[in-house]
Amino acid sequence: MADTKMKKVLFFTNMPSPYRVSFFNLLGKYCDLHVMFELGEAKGRDQTWLSNRFESFAPHFLKSLAYSNEGSFAFDVIRQYKKINPDISIICDISSLSGVRLLSYLIHHHKTYIIEGDGAFDRPCNFIKRKLKQKFFRNAEKLLYTSEEHRNYYLRFGARKEQLFWYPFSSVSREDVLDENWLLKRMDKPNGSPFVFLSVGRFLDLKNFETAIRASGKTHVQNSKMIIVGGEPTPKYLKIIEEENIKNVEFLPFMDSKKLYRLMQQCDCFVFPSLNDIWGLVINEAAANGMPIISSRGALSAVEIQHHSDGIILYDGLDVDDLAAKMQAVASLSKEDLLGMSLNNLRAVSNYTIEAMAEKHMELLGLK
Repeated sequence: MADTKMKKVLFFTNMPSPYRVSFFNLLGKYCDLHVMFELGEAKGRDQTWLSNRFESFAPHFLKSLAYSNEGSFAFDVIRQYKKINPDISIICDISSLSGVRLLSYLIHHHKTYIIEGDGAFDRPCNFIKRKLKQKFFRNAEKLLYTSEEHRNYYLRFGARKEQLFWYPFSSVSREDVLDENWLLKRMDKPNGSPFVFLSVGRFLDLKNFETAIRASGKTHVQNSKMIIVGGEPTPKYLKIIEEENIKNVEFLPFMDSKKLYRLMQQCDCFVFPSLNDIWGLVINEAAANGMPIISSRGALSAVEIQHHSDGIILYDGLDVDDLAAKMQAVASLSKEDLLGMSLNNLRAVSNYTIEAMAEKHMELLGLK
């Protein structure tokens, strides 16, 4: 049971994703932590993806009416806030109607709050949305960002530099980061073994798997193949494969994180073609499993972590030839050079763990 003398902290977020719950369980050891979840399910995802291991915090599931995959309106958000009565609130979803209502209440009643996001792009928005964001950002005690693009997004809406604080966003724990000695096993692959590229994600247009499929067909490396984890191939993907006579692409169903991590450790290079991803946690996961990475510049996680690692190569998202050339270049590297990319990614991602995320929040909340 939480110590009543501890600072009472409230998080407002959309759903109990596994990495968020792990983070809350860590942070909840150092404060009286309450989390309001807008949604109890994730539309478009396997429901087993969600977590219910609430060990060190009090969960509050709001009575919400969902109007999109991840947006909702919670009728009881203010009532629940008053019941919890926190010392400080961290708002992780400012785009939903529930988030707008809660932030408006906090400002009107002069309550202390922090805004936190996974990332952001500065997309065009109408006059009302722009004014709301400016108001919400201006009145926040702190604004937490994950990447330089995210930081600039806040600034473009009138945030002050002294409000801005970076935090490491991640879905991997320290124990998930592969031991460096294990990578030596990857160098023991017999000469002539297939060079295996891996890609993972939901089959959405923005994930841009068409480019990865076409690039795989243009990669002239003996025995190379592309494994795509995401389910049954769509008619669009099958049409590309048939029309371009691509024979080295294999599709696998979604799998739990343990199985996925084992697969990552068996493959040679991770490819992430997403065109527009405000973060992209699978980059953290691939790096934690010692994979060299080729990513679109549209994935902010790859852009951010690449500042600290030579193990990530960026390409222009829709450019099939650019991706194919970089896949060809990586597949042609010596085992020693591939090992160097893997080690660089392991060392860089060690600063992007759930534990590091919790420690940074403890610092920002004055809990240590």
